[in-house]
Amino acid sequence: YAGDTLLAVDAMNDARAYMIGKRLIEGGKSPAPDVVANPETDLKALLKA
Repeated sequence: YAGDTLLAVDAMNDARAYMIGKRLIEGGKSPAPDVVANPETDLKALLKA
């Protein structure tokens, strides 16, 4: 993150999370850092938000 903007994805051994993060960045979406860090968050739902 740079301020409130998601700039990069680091997803060790989690290709699904990496691809979702990549799509969020490409779509210009920047969910809150605490939401992304929460393991209970449905990352795919963030693409629709």
